[in-house]
Amino acid sequence: MGRENEAGIAALELLLALPVLALILTGIVFVVTTAAKDYLRLRAQAEVQQEVQLAFVRILDDCLMADSIQKGSKEGAVRIYSEGKLIREYFVHEDSKGVRKLVENNITLPITGNHAWARVVIDSFGCKEIDPVGRPGLYRLWLQGRSTMAGSVPYKLTTEVYLQPKQGASP
Repeated sequence: MGRENEAGIAALELLLALPVLALILTGIVFVVTTAAKDYLRLRAQAEVQQEVQLAFVRILDDCLMADSIQKGSKEGAVRIYSEGKLIREYFVHEDSKGVRKLVENNITLPITGNHAWARVVIDSFGCKEIDPVGRPGLYRLWLQGRSTMAGSVPYKLTTEVYLQPKQGASP
């Protein structure tokens, strides 16, 4: 007599458990996908920061060894002179894929934008003498990049370089 009344209880428990199980699995999938997206975004941002820092340090080292710094022929280009000779020219070049890369001397030597992961593009680069009359030889350098892959926030570095007035006079 007791077994006849229990026949539908197992089916009822199964019907009640399935939506709860589906809700739990949906929550797990949501958490995992959100964590994966955040990880990829953080990794891309770290790559942007590393690439911009390495390029900026390279330019800064050249500037500190220079006799003078001048604007280049292209917009935002920076020419670095030592002993009256042009030793480096840095400028932003947009390649055939639309990626703006920072290059050294010619477009075949990019120093940014070579990693496919973050797809780093350079938004802004330049050098400007701050006050040629009051403080000759003081230059402001900046470099800003971002990742198109992760939609990261722009990462910008700025510094000032001082060259002796007799050596660092602007053109």
